[in-house]
This record gives sequence, C-alpha cells and structure tokens, in this order.
Amino acid sequence: MDRGKKMASDLARYTSALLFVIFTSANCWAAQCVREDGSGGCFTSIQAAVGAAVAGEVIAIYPGNYDEGTGVTVDKNNLQLVGQGGWPGDVRIQGSAAVVSLSAPQTRLENVSVNNSPDGVIVTGANASIVNVRIAGCTGTGITVTANDVQIATSTIYGIDGAGIVATGNGFSVRSSVVKGTGGNCIEVNGNNATIQANRVYSCGTQGVLVVGSAARVLENTLSVAQEALILVEGPGPLIRGNQIAGGGNNAISVDSDSPIVRNNTAMDCASGINVHCGSCGGGSVSDNVVINSYNSRGFTIQTGAAGMSVINNQALYCKVHGFEIDGPGMVVQNNRAKNNGSDGFNVGPGSTGMRLLDNTANVNARDGIRVESGATGTKLRRNRAHNNHHAVDFHDDGTDTILGSGSDRNYFETTGP
Repeated sequence: MDRGKKMASDLARYTSALLFVIFTSANCWAAQCVREDGSGGCFTSIQAAVGAAVAGEVIAIYPGNYDEGTGVTVDKNNLQLVGQGGWPGDVRIQGSAAVVSLSAPQTRLENVSVNNSPDGVIVTGANASIVNVRIAGCTGTGITVTANDVQIATSTIYGIDGAGIVATGNGFSVRSSVVKGTGGNCIEVNGNNATIQANRVYSCGTQGVLVVGSAARVLENTLSVAQEALILVEGPGPLIRGNQIAGGGNNAISVDSDSPIVRNNTAMDCASGINVHCGSCGGGSVSDNVVINSYNSRGFTIQTGAAGMSVINNQALYCKVHGFEIDGPGMVVQNNRAKNNGSDGFNVGPGSTGMRLLDNTANVNARDGIRVESGATGTKLRRNRAHNNHHAVDFHDDGTDTILGSGSDRNYFETTGP
C-alpha cells in the first residue's frame, strides 16, 4: 500500500472511531428527550419519557410549557431530569397535584421551574438532588422530603402558601438557595446532621429556619423578616455560625440544645437577640456575636442547667432591656461589651453559681453596668470595666457571695448616678 492510501485508511479508521465515541457519549448523556412539539423524535410528555427510560439515563427537557396533569413520578434509580434552557424559567412544569415526585434513589431534578400547583416537588428516594430549580405559586408546600441524604442547591422557592421546604430525614442539606414569601416556615428540618448553608431566607410566615435534630449546621445564611424566630434549633451539638440577620422576627436566634456552639453571627433590629438554653452545656460556647437594637427585649439571654458554657467576645448594643442576661452554674463570661442598653449591661440571674465575669466592658447602660441578683452565689469579677452607667455595679446578694478582684485583677468601676 502506498503512503497516500495508508494515510487515507488511517484517517477513515480514526474518523469512524471518533464518531463512535461522540455517538455513544451523546446517547449515554441523554437517552431520552422531551420537546413541546415532539420534534426530533422527542416525547411531548415528561412522564412518557420517564416511562421509556431505564435506570441511570438522563432525560433532556427542552424549553417549553409542560402540563403534566397529575404529575411526574421518577421511579427509576439514578434517573436525571435536566432542563436544556439558559435558566430554570425556560422549562416550565405544572400539574394538578405534586408536580414532580422523586421516588427512587439517586434521582436528580435540574434547571427547571415548577409553577402553580398544590405541591411542588416531593422526594421519597434517598440521595436525591434538586439543583437550580425554581418553585413558585404552590398552595401547599414547595419541597417535601421524607428520605435521607437529600440535597438542594442553587434553587429558588417563593410565593408558597404553606412551608417553603419541609424535610424529614437525616443528612439533609440546602445550600446557596433562596426561600422567601411563605405562609409557614421557610425551611423546616426534622432529622440529624442537617446542613443549612449560604441561603437567603426572608418574609417567612412563621420561622425562618427551624431544625429539630442533633448536630445541625446552620452556616452563613442571610435572614430577615419572620413572624417568629429567624433561626430556631432544638437538639444536641449544633453549630450556628456566620449568619447575618436583619429586621423582623420574635427572636433572631433561639437555641434549646445541649453543648451548642453559636459563633460569629450578627443580628440587627429584631425583637429579641440571641437566646440560648442548654441543660448539659459542656463544650458549649457563645462567641464573637454582635446584637444591635434588640428593640423589645435583651441582646443575649443565656440560661444553663450545668457548668461548661463560655460566653466570650460578644457585643450587645442599643437593646431595650439588658445587654446580657446570664443565669446558670459555672459559666465563664469574658471579654464581652455591653453599651447603650435600656437596663443593665450584664445581669447575673438568681440561679447563678460560681459564675466568672472577666475582662468585660459595660458603658452607658441605663441602669447598672453589672448587676448580681439576689440568689446568685459565688460570682467572681476580675478586670471588668463599668463606666458612664447609672450605677456601675449593684450587688443584690449584699456582696456576701460576690468576690471582687484586687491588684492586677482589680475592676474599674465608676458611676454617673446617685
């Protein structure tokens, strides 16, 4: 074979191989397709495409309006429904019941919108994913989850008469999503090891984020305007960190948990600030938080049933009542600042035993910089500063159980009141 013929033969062979790879790859990626007009051999119904698909396939849904009647049930493992538009609103799905039900494990719904239905998406299959989906105008719930390890990301749920998201199951996560304008809770989770991260949550009919379960992670969310708490967590070992809360809500953050960690959150213009209650508190901490203008109550309310809680490096500014109300045994309260509050800077409650106040500052509070209520015992004050308050300190235990530092541990107190 001369050189020219050999090159032509090799080129033909390589071209055939390349075409085979392209053909097989395309068919592996999208074995079924849906178009509104049925062109290109596609189905006109999403449910029909699901019925024809086998487990593991991708169904490509092209831009259009799809009325799926009683809804789409995705009941084959690892089946993926992927919208082919430039954004979710290009593929619009609606129905007279729940629009999409992900009932098999490892299914995926991506880049579509679900509109004007009783319920948006129901997930009963474990390890399902909802990515870049828009859900609006539901008379029931936006997304209902009753399975483990379900993930929601970069989605928008709004204009929902009921709750935005209700998830029951362990390992649930919702990240980088928007949930707003709901009649019920914006996000509600009942299960362990939940992660709520980097979401925008606002205009909620009841709670903003409600999590009941152990080891919850509520991280880096932006929240505003809820009828009740913007963040409410119940269950042991939560981490609530880096959230930004502004405006509305009965409580900015409310935690009823053993060993909670509440760190680096900011709350402004809420009725009440950060409220933490723990029965078993070992390893728990409230640190590096800022509360500004808690307009109906306290900046921080910390109540403990056992020793081990630390309250460190927080600020309470312009709150209606106390900056800090702290009550319980063996608490360490250190390097906090209370300024321009409507009553006490620091109020040590009657159930406190062995509390240590170290290196705190109380400025320009309307009543006392530091007040120790009757019934508190063994309170230790070291290196605190209180100035320009009506009274610097007021020991209602008559000083019998309050131990003041001296020498290098002395406190600096001054008063502007009588």
